[in-house]
Amino acid sequence: TTMAPATAKEDEMHPVIVDMRGLTFTYPGDQRPMVRDVSLTLRKGRTLCVLGCNECGKTTLAKLLLGKEKPKEGTITFGAAAAAAAPAAAAESAGCSPGSEKREESPGLPWAMPAQQALAGACISAAALGAVQPGIASVQALALAALLAVAIFAIAILDRAQRKVPRAAAPRAPRPSMAFITSEDAPGTALPQSRTLEDLIAEKMPAGTEPKERRRRTLAYLHEARFQMYNDQGTAWGSPEEYLRKKVTAGQLSGGQKHLIYILRQLASRPEVIVCDELLAGLDLVRKAHTVRLLRKQQAEDGAAVLYLTVDFASAHVVAHELAFMKVGAIAEGPGATTRMLDYPKDADFKRYVAEARRQEEMARGQHLRAEVARIERDE
Repeated sequence: TTMAPATAKEDEMHPVIVDMRGLTFTYPGDQRPMVRDVSLTLRKGRTLCVLGCNECGKTTLAKLLLGKEKPKEGTITFGAAAAAAAPAAAAESAGCSPGSEKREESPGLPWAMPAQQALAGACISAAALGAVQPGIASVQALALAALLAVAIFAIAILDRAQRKVPRAAAPRAPRPSMAFITSEDAPGTALPQSRTLEDLIAEKMPAGTEPKERRRRTLAYLHEARFQMYNDQGTAWGSPEEYLRKKVTAGQLSGGQKHLIYILRQLASRPEVIVCDELLAGLDLVRKAHTVRLLRKQQAEDGAAVLYLTVDFASAHVVAHELAFMKVGAIAEGPGATTRMLDYPKDADFKRYVAEARRQEEMARGQHLRAEVARIERDE
């Protein structure tokens, strides 16, 4: 996949946090790679959406980034190393694989050459002396010349061995803190049924957060996500303050409510990189819209890089700064600016995908995610 070079201003405002180059992965026993030669970058404060049908490789790509699987080919770099690897053209033209570094050798023993030159001169003199001296003196001179030659050879071996010692590599940039929000995990089992909402969200907050601040943030998350409980008749009851006071537990929640708490729990860790695999699955329209708003707000505050994986055209349109279309394990189009990509698709499958999504939005008569987010922003 060819990516347009970033401008100097973009590099300064949104530095690269993660660079993925040429990733290829095949599950054991499969013939077809699930991910094929995928190259993408994640930038601070930006959201990259990978849009595509089910089974196109999005979840496997997430697993590679998170270290749950290892790529058969390609590299993943972080921090300053990722920023250096992102252009990749210079490394490729020099014959290096993207993201790799040339192996540098040590300069060798600094005294080796002068010592060899001095010994060589002495060796020649001893050999010449042995040629003209009679009897025992000749034998001694030639033996000395032989010893000097051995010394020269030994120094050459030591010097060569020293040159083969690689220079100490620069320390690797630490892996940024990451949160993985996926619809594949069963929230009911991921959230212990007896734990309270406050415990589930607050325990993920950064170490050192004071108890009062933990409660304040927990309430803020619940309010912003519009978390709501309902009685057996389907009537809304209570508020986040009441739920915490009554110590509502995960066991009292529906599937959609559990997924929402699971999302808030992951966001509460304030990660540097957020990987969302069908973030909004199982949420109703109102909760979807407010969750999107919460994600965008937290990203603006923390500068998190977001990899947003989805089949959902509407959420991709709302969430992503950049978008790529994936099919059969490869990036078929993009990445590029989201609006341009969705307004002017080029790949035939991508065109059909966008056309069908727009048709469904028209049929929804304004009751869809983009319209709901627009209403929330208008009301605010």
